[in-house]
Amino acid sequence: MTSKTSESGTGTQSTIVQLRNLPDLTEISHLEIDAPVVEILKKTVLFQLNSLNICISNFALDELVNLVTVQMDGMFRNLHNLTLLQRRSQASQADLKLLLREFNLDAPSLYQQFQASEFIKSKHSTEYEKLMSWSSLAALPHNEEDEEDELNNIEEQQNEINVLLPPSNPLEKQIPSWLPNFPPDHTYKFTPEFNHPITDLKTIKKEIVKESQESEKALLNLNKSL
Repeated sequence: MTSKTSESGTGTQSTIVQLRNLPDLTEISHLEIDAPVVEILKKTVLFQLNSLNICISNFALDELVNLVTVQMDGMFRNLHNLTLLQRRSQASQADLKLLLREFNLDAPSLYQQFQASEFIKSKHSTEYEKLMSWSSLAALPHNEEDEEDELNNIEEQQNEINVLLPPSNPLEKQIPSWLPNFPPDHTYKFTPEFNHPITDLKTIKKEIVKESQESEKALLNLNKSL
């Protein structure tokens, strides 16, 4: 790791950090995970079609499964983005409401489809049990020890990153040992230009007048376009 400090014409100094080596990265193959999941999804779609007495070719089934995959992936991505915007680690009820509104869905229609699915499961219990047994066989084993090992690996990688690129926050040394450290610089940056509010009354009045004029201009343009 190399670092270079340069001084600009404004008198401020900027530090450029170049990483020569990174922590060991482990590539995870998704072939063993994606293939069973896609097969389960295909069997689930086929189970729904058979309950409706709909015949379909293999090519059409593959295209339909791809369409379902794209739709579900888009919904999960949007839900993940909504959760990140709210600075949450898990989706909340408000995030789900926003997601349903974005896709023009409502809770009563979803509950109606849920009741229809429950009726299909009770009517075709044998096929449903086969599908559930297939899902349980394809599921990966999970235990608390593996989860704890993953958390330890993440913490070790974070420590290695902090060694290569230590946080530049000057308050880092004042944090007690029983409190968590600041996140690394690649996850956030301070914006001191937003930490100086305007206190001059003349400047505030000028900004208010300017914003009102821009709003009036925007409304006039909107009326002309209607």
